[in-house]
Amino acid sequence: MEQVSDGGGDVAENLLPLCPTCHALYHRKTIKRESIYIWKSLLVSLTRAFDIFALDQLMFLSKPETVNLSVSGDGVLQFARLIAAGLAAFETKSENGPLVFYSVNLTASGKQLVSAWSSGDRGAVKKVLGDRSKHAQ
Repeated sequence: MEQVSDGGGDVAENLLPLCPTCHALYHRKTIKRESIYIWKSLLVSLTRAFDIFALDQLMFLSKPETVNLSVSGDGVLQFARLIAAGLAAFETKSENGPLVFYSVNLTASGKQLVSAWSSGDRGAVKKVLGDRSKHAQ
């Protein structure tokens, strides 16, 4: 992202919706440039089929307590968007007659994305999202 005042163009990759207050705070340097880049990367993620529920699921699966999470088939379906995006995976954990339980965990890409978001490293976020868009084509 390059500000229009710094010679950047009015193209989608260079635009970011901000309310008037945040826009003013950014130009006063109260909101740091790095924060703006992270906000932009979150918005880009949302437009790539992520919604707040999917983001919550990513953060949930990144917790150490979820390593041994067991879910039913219906539970696996709750994570379908992350699984389809290659950010989570599932496997059969146990079978007891007609009852089948599965484990759902983040993939390496899912872990990288959570780590990049959590650290505020926009380069890492861009790399993970860029790698994902290449695989999606």
